[in-house]
Amino acid sequence: MIKLVITDVDDTIVEEGSRNLNPEYYDIIQKFREKGVIFAVASGRQKPSIKKTFFQVKDDIIYLADNGTDIAAGEFVASMKFEDEDLVGVDPYDPNLSDAMKFKIQKEVINNYWYYIREVIKIPEAGGYTTYKLNKLNLAISYCMSMNLNCFIEGPKLVWVP
Repeated sequence: MIKLVITDVDDTIVEEGSRNLNPEYYDIIQKFREKGVIFAVASGRQKPSIKKTFFQVKDDIIYLADNGTDIAAGEFVASMKFEDEDLVGVDPYDPNLSDAMKFKIQKEVINNYWYYIREVIKIPEAGGYTTYKLNKLNLAISYCMSMNLNCFIEGPKLVWVP
């Protein structure tokens, strides 16, 4: 059973840069809601722009705005910002970190799930490791995992180059 639908905005359900959403989508979103399916919009747009586009259902959807840095669902609001601004630009793997900085990193990881995903996770790749790329697809998967939702995510605009 589908529990969550996440869509991009520009060049997916509206024309690039437009606010004109086909009115049929409002009916579709309402039908999802009646069936208990959560509808989310992921976009590089800022939340006010998305709310204007989805004005008829603005209180019924989840927003993953500003390329995922601004998340809102009803009363729930989260941001990808650091809780401790001293950590901006700090590599958590730097072997020369002071104990005080290590403590700040540990505290941030405990209190800020998105910091952990964005700054701490390292993914094996040929020749070493890379950081977690927080694109819309990975954000959607991370959200589903954090909410304990089984998910199937399709990324139609993705291109794989061997």
